[in-house]
Amino acid sequence: MDRGELNLLAGLVKVVGVSEGRASRSGDRSDMGLWSVVKAARAAAERGWAVGRKRRQRLTSACGGGHNSINIHMSKKFQKIQLEKNVLSNQLYGNQKEIQKLKADLESSEKIAAEQNLYHEMKKDELVSQILYLQKEVSHLSSSALAQEKEALRKELDKSKSKLKDTESKLKNVIQDMVKLEVINFCQVL
Repeated sequence: MDRGELNLLAGLVKVVGVSEGRASRSGDRSDMGLWSVVKAARAAAERGWAVGRKRRQRLTSACGGGHNSINIHMSKKFQKIQLEKNVLSNQLYGNQKEIQKLKADLESSEKIAAEQNLYHEMKKDELVSQILYLQKEVSHLSSSALAQEKEALRKELDKSKSKLKDTESKLKNVIQDMVKLEVINFCQVL
């Protein structure tokens, strides 16, 4: 908007502000569209409610001849603002959707991380308990325990050897007895 359009709009708003009390008792004009403000200003100018002769003439000439250009200009501005509003609404919707997706991803990632942390803690506890068990086993199998076990195994081996020798000598005696019996049997048969 150039300076002249701004001055014209300011004049219209002043006229509407001055005549607001007379024009309508139905309520606040702040929610009226820009076109309604221009219409009200034109009506006020035509009825002569404007303050000062110069202002009334300026307003009448601006609204009379340039009414179409103001209407076209305001329509273009309104369409431009409406388009920007739609673009921003679409961006807002897209951003909200992306935020929701990112929140869901974050919650999922946090849940997975918590599960993995719990799994690792359980594995860590299991490994620590295994280490403690093995340390106990190692302490039981210390050098003295190994020496005692070795000595016990040696004694058992010696006992097994002596039993084996006894069994061997008994076996030899039995074989000799059998050979003698066979010789006696053979002799008797002859």
